[in-house]
Amino acid sequence: MISIFYKLYKFTGKYKSFLALTVLCTTVLNVSGQKRSNNTLVTYNIKQDIIVSEPVSPLLYGNLLELGFGRSENIWAELLYNRDFEFDKPYSNEGWLTYDRKTPQLEDWWHSGYEESKWHFVKANTDNSSTGERLTTGYWPTAHGKFFVTLDNKSGNTPVYYAQDSLYLKKGVGYHFSGLFSNGTFFSGDQYGRKVEVIVGLYPNGDFTKPIVEKTFSINSNQFNKFETDLPPTQYEGRATFAIKLVGKTNLSFDLLSLMPSNNVKGWNGDVVKLMNNSVPAGIIRFPGGCFASLYNWRDGIGKTEDRPVSYDTWWGNIFTNDIGTVEFVDLCKETKAEPLLCVPVMFDTPENARDWVDFCNNPNNELRNRIGRPEPLNVKYWELDNETYRRLDAISYAKKCVEFAKAMKKVDPTIKLIMGNYFVFHDKFEEMLEIASPYIDIISNRGGSVEELTGDLKVLAAFNAKHKTDIKLCHTEFRAPLEIEGPAADGLNKPVNESKESLFTQSVRWKHGLSILDQYIKYQKFGGAFAFANLVNYTDGWGENEINIAKEGPFLSAVGKSVAFLNKLAISYPLKIENESAVKDVAVQAAWNDKKDQLTIVVLNFSTQKKSLSFNIEDLKNQFKNDQKVITLSAKSLMSFNSPTDKEAVNSINSTMNIKNKKFVLNVNANSATAVEFISK
Repeated sequence: MISIFYKLYKFTGKYKSFLALTVLCTTVLNVSGQKRSNNTLVTYNIKQDIIVSEPVSPLLYGNLLELGFGRSENIWAELLYNRDFEFDKPYSNEGWLTYDRKTPQLEDWWHSGYEESKWHFVKANTDNSSTGERLTTGYWPTAHGKFFVTLDNKSGNTPVYYAQDSLYLKKGVGYHFSGLFSNGTFFSGDQYGRKVEVIVGLYPNGDFTKPIVEKTFSINSNQFNKFETDLPPTQYEGRATFAIKLVGKTNLSFDLLSLMPSNNVKGWNGDVVKLMNNSVPAGIIRFPGGCFASLYNWRDGIGKTEDRPVSYDTWWGNIFTNDIGTVEFVDLCKETKAEPLLCVPVMFDTPENARDWVDFCNNPNNELRNRIGRPEPLNVKYWELDNETYRRLDAISYAKKCVEFAKAMKKVDPTIKLIMGNYFVFHDKFEEMLEIASPYIDIISNRGGSVEELTGDLKVLAAFNAKHKTDIKLCHTEFRAPLEIEGPAADGLNKPVNESKESLFTQSVRWKHGLSILDQYIKYQKFGGAFAFANLVNYTDGWGENEINIAKEGPFLSAVGKSVAFLNKLAISYPLKIENESAVKDVAVQAAWNDKKDQLTIVVLNFSTQKKSLSFNIEDLKNQFKNDQKVITLSAKSLMSFNSPTDKEAVNSINSTMNIKNKKFVLNVNANSATAVEFISK
């Protein structure tokens, strides 16, 4: 058989084709007996007993979109980096981001979406007088934030440009341009005055001699006002330069430039939205953090973009333009059929502000929302009461704060679901916190808990709910799995203590971490509906700690993203009892019915570097199954493999079919793999 593989490899010249056939041929089902090579196999006996009282939550595979973290803003369709010319914090090897190689560009998580393309002024070599300057407003003219750009063509003989290189243009896509422009008069009782001809253009990267497309428009505003135009689709694809161009002896000032591709979805990257829907839809998305939420002012993110303030004092130290606000976030959730979860600042804010946010979102007659042109309510159901509040509060004070906030928020909308955290140093006070806040909260978040700790919390909640006739659920609003299956213990934030020389972020891209994610989610499935959801960190571009990588050339799934896509293909509602479940080292097994209990799915995770032969017995199940089974295999060449712009399928999923006629069978699974077999009832 190896010779057949070799011939196929030589014929196709493609390793992926070779790997695909290898996976299909080695993930075989042997129904001939219970022994192979004279070694008795442990048998996994799948029993008819359902181990959960409620089906697995449809929201289980949640996610986090944290503003200001990594390059999370890549999910927004905007092409211009630092479009408002505010000081942007460069990468530094300090704080949360750490890297082990000389520069972050050498890290395995790096891709073109992390580039920091700088603005620059371009003029002819013979031009000694023209200027293009980034100026601070100080007391003087104010556009958007503290900085704007003045472009002054003093020669009049050659054009000048203010440009940004290394945008990536797509063939057949048009672009909408807008910006705040002034003719430089600034202080005047009149709105309009001197007319200036402006050219906005796209050019092959760094080459202004052959425009891809240019568009001329006039501005005549004395103060900064918004002007916009459309650049038509072209057949160009690749790296390009964007520029504001002035021809002739004239000057102007501008700020808050924008270049949005025509295939955006309500401002979001259309290719990413498509990938989310097709591969990694989230049941629920948490926003705006994380740590970012604790200092977030929701009012900064509503209304016209040009009227939104620049946020300078964010948790991560980044300057934030507030392009993405509450309405935009809810739009994304609706486009991807996810529940929105808003994290409310509690430590440094008031119940009244939280109440107003709920009113803005859910009151059909909210005046502010109607005034900004969004008459229909946003209908946000889930609200978390801040993040890591142990930074400022003790457990009991926080529980009492939760009551204050809950009373104010539920007075506006009593149907909302409120989440209180019990993690890290608060956990010893969990039952006291419940006694204080239980009439007002609906879900507990244990973010730092191991599976064993979460199991204990569920027991506490089950007893409490039975005694008090409540229905408080458990969740994990910022889920980080251990970096590897049998790694060291996790600390209070579930950030693994790891002796590896590689950073947290580099380790997060590995297939071994993807397998760890699968292992954790399978354990969460076994909690049933009492466990509401786990918001995975992060949805996009968190320095490798994410599901989706948004390179300029196009998005692709990380190893973790491939794992979540694998889970989303499976119909897991009612996990079943499995005898000998933990008998084989380096193997995890799940068996579950779908919601109608007419499809059985068996999932096997093999963490070993060796193939495994595993025996199964499903005779206890009364259902009779069709002979043809669908098989989904997710695997990689090694545990260290990772997806990258040059190899987006290093971790790859392959579908096949098998033919099982007996209820006793042997499943041969590849090393470093996840395998799912689906049995359909007759």
